[in-house]
Amino acid sequence: MIEVKLNWDAAREYVEQSEPMMEVVESIQNDLQDYINKSGMDTVKQYLSTHYFDQTGYRYWELIEDAEAGAGMNAVGVMHRITAARIAQERIFGEVEANNAFEEWKIGNHDT
Repeated sequence: MIEVKLNWDAAREYVEQSEPMMEVVESIQNDLQDYINKSGMDTVKQYLSTHYFDQTGYRYWELIEDAEAGAGMNAVGVMHRITAARIAQERIFGEVEANNAFEEWKIGNHDT
């Protein structure tokens, strides 16, 4: 069993250096922009923490459980996807909004 330490800085570095992951960032960013165009900026801002769940199907506590239970490769993949979503949010909403949404997702304040 391999336990994974959640290293968000390493996940970000990986995503930013991986061409396929940066394509994921672009795709997520485009989807967010489409959502903004349909629903408006204020509506989308309300759901930024839910956006992290929507990208992976994971709640933060589930990610922690997987990391601790030995599902390390899955946890790392989820971290990369969450990081890609965070970068996409930062590009549109700025670092503060994306960080606030990420922290809300971590404590479970999201719609799903």
